[in-house]
Amino acid sequence: HDTVAQSLFGITFTLDACINMLPESVGQVRSELVQLRDQASQVRTQVRQSIFDLWPANLALERLKSDLRMHASQCCQARAFRLDFTTRGDFEVLSPRLRQTLFQIAQEAVANAARHAGTDSAHVIIQVHTDGVTLQVEDRGQGYDPATIQPGKYGLRGIQERVSAVGGALQITSSPGEGSSLLVHIPRLPGAMYV
Repeated sequence: HDTVAQSLFGITFTLDACINMLPESVGQVRSELVQLRDQASQVRTQVRQSIFDLWPANLALERLKSDLRMHASQCCQARAFRLDFTTRGDFEVLSPRLRQTLFQIAQEAVANAARHAGTDSAHVIIQVHTDGVTLQVEDRGQGYDPATIQPGKYGLRGIQERVSAVGGALQITSSPGEGSSLLVHIPRLPGAMYV
């Protein structure tokens, strides 16, 4: 499951921070930590490839919706959490890897809304159009000030990595008491959308 990859990313990130905090005179510990960080990074890459290899090549839109709803219910076992969907355009023209990327971004964004927004629902909007695809996950929860959130918090770093890997752009809009919106635009690039 991609949660394993996220955990390994966290380990790698923390080990990197530890290495930077060590005094230069502690050479042996630094060497061991560098080796451990590199090993964890390699495992993370292998896990992500394994996840992709297991991914259904024909991930249909209905399956994506069903899996996201299941994920939201797992994040909120103590209470109900509703996901609404709006879709436009032909999802089937997207490559399997792009479908997977959209699912993983939506999965993390839905988990954030379910765990942190203080609301019982979120809205997922997927639009496929001639110049690319957009994914938006919005909620009417408690909101927050994006400037106060550290880059590694709430899975945002993983989302940003995925968006960047497919040449996309990420925009997060939120303010206290006004809910939150995560908007991803992935342009139509050769090989990134239609395979």
